[in-house]
Amino acid sequence: MRARLTSVVLALALGLLVLPALFLPGPPQALAQRPTPGRPTPQGHQSQCAGSIAVESSLTETLRLCDTITNTVTVAPECLFCMGGVSIVFVRPELAGADIWMRQVTDSMIAELERFQREFERDHNRPFLVQGGVVSYDADRARPQQAMTSQLPRVKSAVQRVMYGVQDGGPYPDAAQQAVQLLRAAERSDETNGYPPCMEVVVFFGSFEGATGDRMQLTADVLRAKAIIEARTRLMFVGCTGEDTLGGCGFFLYMQPNYARAGTRFENRSKFANVMVKDFRDIEEEHKAKPPELLRAISLIQQLPVGIDYVAGSGQPAPSAVITAAGETTLRWDWDPARQLDPRVVRYAARPNALGAHTIAGWADIEDLQGLDRRLPMASLAVSVTDPCAPPTATPTPVPSATPTREPSATPLPASPSPTSRPTETPTRTPLPSPTLKPGPVYLPIALGERCAPDRRRVDVVLVLDASTSMGVPVSGSLTKIDAARAAARAFIAELDFAHGDQAAILAFNAEARLMQPLTSDPTALLAAIDAIELAQQTCLVCAVTAADEELAGPRHQADNQPAMILLTDGRSNPQPVEAAVDRARVARGRGVVIFTIGLGEDLDAEALLAMASRPEYAFRVADPATLEAIYRSVARDIPCAPAAFWGRR
Repeated sequence: MRARLTSVVLALALGLLVLPALFLPGPPQALAQRPTPGRPTPQGHQSQCAGSIAVESSLTETLRLCDTITNTVTVAPECLFCMGGVSIVFVRPELAGADIWMRQVTDSMIAELERFQREFERDHNRPFLVQGGVVSYDADRARPQQAMTSQLPRVKSAVQRVMYGVQDGGPYPDAAQQAVQLLRAAERSDETNGYPPCMEVVVFFGSFEGATGDRMQLTADVLRAKAIIEARTRLMFVGCTGEDTLGGCGFFLYMQPNYARAGTRFENRSKFANVMVKDFRDIEEEHKAKPPELLRAISLIQQLPVGIDYVAGSGQPAPSAVITAAGETTLRWDWDPARQLDPRVVRYAARPNALGAHTIAGWADIEDLQGLDRRLPMASLAVSVTDPCAPPTATPTPVPSATPTREPSATPLPASPSPTSRPTETPTRTPLPSPTLKPGPVYLPIALGERCAPDRRRVDVVLVLDASTSMGVPVSGSLTKIDAARAAARAFIAELDFAHGDQAAILAFNAEARLMQPLTSDPTALLAAIDAIELAQQTCLVCAVTAADEELAGPRHQADNQPAMILLTDGRSNPQPVEAAVDRARVARGRGVVIFTIGLGEDLDAEALLAMASRPEYAFRVADPATLEAIYRSVARDIPCAPAAFWGRR
């Protein structure tokens, strides 16, 4: 999935009492969120990812039938920063002592967002989406005053309706919940094209003069509101609109000890806006340094017309498909998955077989993680074949010259016999032995056309589910975290192909690990095991990893299937230290087990879960349990092929 987009909440401004020692600056914390794969998107929308295709060819003006054309094609995909835009929600009281200051803070933040919209459209020739909404609350109830809209003047107008006055307390948790619901609505609007926002902002203004109200209850309400917002994001700004900055405002600022992210009517009205811009620029720089995974697949097509033949075996890399029909040849290269935005380069050779004018066409199709597609055009190559191959020049046969006839010469008379000399014996040289040649290695070229096709990949996977008592906490109405985990596990089971060899197991853990269902290809048994999970105290992570690895190493594991485990937890390891789980996961990975980890909520051993995962992108951190199902479906597509699927088990 899996560099990550960042959701940011700016500003919870309530108004309680805090000691000056707590009001200290501190570094911001951001919660990185992945794009939500598989979320429903509007029909008919194109992917906002684009790119270009460049072609280098050996074509010349004079091309003969026997000449070879070499083409180098480069596909460079591009996904612009923050395709889902920014969502901002203002939460305000009906009455505020520092009403003018609150209006000025709102105006400055909206003005900065509008300025960035203009810059983005100028630089990228594409509009930049900003959606805003307003929640209003009095002493008794909270209500959405302005639904999420891209018309920012309407948002500003709704905030401007605040009246001067004194308001002690209010339904702070309800107001926070209303703000989170508006953010969810913005994420699913048609204007986002299905992309999640890269930045979410909540500006929660509050006023408390300290005249009335139960301070113990107000403290509890404020802390609950803080928890509701932090479940969505981590960054927080606190502002107070009360007149009594020493009593009421200090009380509220207990929520935010970072002075840079808190403000009263004595602060500069641009303070929050300036910090918001810095946060946004930091996210942008992070995107440039390490672009998040936004693509799912890329396909490059080259079409050779009648009269142009593909030179078999010349493709580098080899095409995924070579289709010839009615004299035309289509070459296709597939990269699936293709998460990163790196350029893809292919080379191939072609040869004309007919005189005349021909055209080589092509394009690239890209698919992003939202399931949206876009076609990238390629400039056609005009091929003009003007000359046949010249026949070879004949070599002249040499004519034999006449042999001159010699006249016979007179035969000399025999001379007197001379004494016969004895022949001198010539010694015979003994031949030296010739060296014996030693055989050496012979290297033969091997062409491999291997691909891990999802429809042929087989897996043995253990779904490891946290069954501690904290998983029974409601997160939305009567829906609990374990309910969301069960639904996600069922969705994962539905992605497997049991008929062709996939297997799964269900393992629940709390104080100990319990194998609810061993590896099987029976989906009915798996679903029954998911429903039978019961909650108990403690979270023994090392128990879970050990039991899952033992099942994957046991007799039920199919040797050709890729072993994998997907571990979900919402808490810290206890009673055993988390380091034991990290060490045990390292042993499992050494045996070839692919490990995915999913942390639900905020109270996690986040660094340990990252260390346990096989790859950094295989470690997920989830704030909203409603996104679990989409993450499990994404993981089902990301489990790699087993080594046995490749030649030499590499």
